Amino acid sequence: MKKVIATALVLTMVAGFTACNKTTETEASNDSETTVEETTAEETETSEETTAETEPEIPEGYMPVELSSNYLGVKVSFATICDERFAGFETKENNNVAKYGKSEFELNFYKDEEWKSKDNVKFTVRIRPVTNDKAAEELDRYTVVEGANYAGYWHSEIEDKTKCYFELYSGDNTYLDGQIAVEIDMYAYQDFMEMDEYKTLVENILKTFKIEILDDNNLNDDEGNFPTASGLYTVPSKIKIDDKENDVNWTIRGGSAVSTFAFTNTDGKTVTVVDAGQDVPKYVSSRTEDAERYRPVEFCGFSGICERKIGKGNIEHTYTIVFVTDEDGNETNMTFTVTLGDVNAYTSDELKEIYADEAKTAEINALIDSYAEQYVSQLDLHIAKD
Repeated sequence: MKKVIATALVLTMVAGFTACNKTTETEASNDSETTVEETTAEETETSEETTAETEPEIPEGYMPVELSSNYLGVKVSFATICDERFAGFETKENNNVAKYGKSEFELNFYKDEEWKSKDNVKFTVRIRPVTNDKAAEELDRYTVVEGANYAGYWHSEIEDKTKCYFELYSGDNTYLDGQIAVEIDMYAYQDFMEMDEYKTLVENILKTFKIEILDDNNLNDDEGNFPTASGLYTVPSKIKIDDKENDVNWTIRGGSAVSTFAFTNTDGKTVTVVDAGQDVPKYVSSRTEDAERYRPVEFCGFSGICERKIGKGNIEHTYTIVFVTDEDGNETNMTFTVTLGDVNAYTSDELKEIYADEAKTAEINALIDSYAEQYVSQLDLHIAKD
């Protein structure tokens, strides 16, 4: 199984952090190297012109930052302030977010090594996939960010404090069947930075901001299978249901890239299976008492619950299967959804007839449960049974 790793690299283009606000010695070195052939010099000049057109210029007193999510195959970069006021910086990844197929990093540029939470500039950067419709909906609801290379909106605009929070999008269908969303929640500590300088910092981040889709097939392992971000199991690239093999693909749902496949059953109804990965701790144990809403199930030696929804004219069963429960009651689990029928496959009268009859209800439950159990039985589990 491909190991899920998200790395953060803060790149300095100068000799050491303390020199990041100073002029480098590159120009002096170039002046002394005059023995290069003319053709090479011309190629270098052309390359520099091309780079200048495609890469944003780093303002004086700033340094480039690069954040990479290896699981998503996405790189985010921008320039941030870096001058003699800062003693250093640190970058941390939130691994609790990584196991859900998203990436979150904290960047802290600080004045004092001992008091890193004082006199500092701090960023929280979140990278996740979103559907095109979700991005369009958010852009319609909130204030649009001006001056950025990408469409985006303000979660929180700059007002009377040196803090703000915005979100930018890579563009329709740039990632799978959706796009990448990047949130930047940033502030400068109290009076450490004047408001005008803070606004300039935000403007420069927007001008130099870049989202690169490195490889949307990064979600696959070498054999084309789909390891989940949690590392709990791998979804095979092909799943057999009722002896018919189905190709598994990736889609975006709930802010994560998830695996999915669909087939037509013997009744001519479309059946769609969408894997949602790991769910929150204590999900099942806190809901087993609500018998009207959650039905107990057991697959492949694991117990869990099933929630039914019929609001779209089809029948949707969401299963949460528990692999392990620790001493504190925290669960290691998985969640997936099996939907019987396309939207409006059933009329409201048909659904009422089915669920007014216990025998018909049991028949539908057994049918969808059979699909769910076949799915779970073919997963490559990386965790021992409790």
